[in-house]
Amino acid sequence: STGPSPLPQLLEAIEQLNRVGTTLLVMPCNTVHHWIAQLQPASHAPFLHIVDATLEALQRTHHPTQLKRVGLVATRGALRTRLYQDTLQQHGLEVLENTEAELDTLFMPGCYAIKRHALDEGAALIEAAAQALIDRGAQHLILACTEVPLALTHAHSPLLQHSTDPSQALADAVVQRWLAAQKTI
Repeated sequence: STGPSPLPQLLEAIEQLNRVGTTLLVMPCNTVHHWIAQLQPASHAPFLHIVDATLEALQRTHHPTQLKRVGLVATRGALRTRLYQDTLQQHGLEVLENTEAELDTLFMPGCYAIKRHALDEGAALIEAAAQALIDRGAQHLILACTEVPLALTHAHSPLLQHSTDPSQALADAVVQRWLAAQKTI
């Protein structure tokens, strides 16, 4: 990665959250999860990891013997850190990734287009990157970058029917934990 590490600022935020008595930490950003192992020891509260939440969502919606191969639609940085791959593989899933050429010509230009609000262009490029994974045998997609669900929703893509949005999975996991905690009160 390029640029300075966000770790000092993240540790400062953890200190502030400790002071106010936070009981659960949730990071709605895939990239920041790269630093959770370094942040957890400084936190009084546990982290709800986005990959764990995504896995929970997959397990809720798919019979374990039916889902064999998932496509991971993610940035090069998230792919390099193996944020999702190792956990998914430990649970018996084969993980397909976009090729370097697809990242260069479809995914990254698509993300940049979404960021500059060129939604039609970005949606077409990101949908093509996601479709490439389906074409190679992915049965389900994990949309592990904030721009991807936005792009596919903008395109009214049928791929959404076969996708999990980790941010939505994380939000659902928070709600499930909150509801469980209410039952114990």
